[in-house]
Amino acid sequence: MVIKIQRSAASCRGPVGYNERKVASGEALVIGVSNMDGNSLATVLRTFESYEHNPAISAKASNLAFHMTVNPGPGERMDDAKAMALVRDVM
Repeated sequence: MVIKIQRSAASCRGPVGYNERKVASGEALVIGVSNMDGNSLATVLRTFESYEHNPAISAKASNLAFHMTVNPGPGERMDDAKAMALVRDVM
């Protein structure tokens, strides 16, 4: 298993937009969300923007988003449930 955490970002718009383009092109898919009322792009952006505009959060954190990739190793198989469980453990 290879887990890589990419650089962080001050806004969620870049990482979320990147992932949305990958999903739209068929290169990736959303296998789950957590702590949100839905998984549409609008819902995800609205949720993160509420964090960005919350003074209690933004005063303590300069970077509110990061991009993490989870990829199976050579010859390793991973179904969606296993991938989601792994991501929940990491988070």
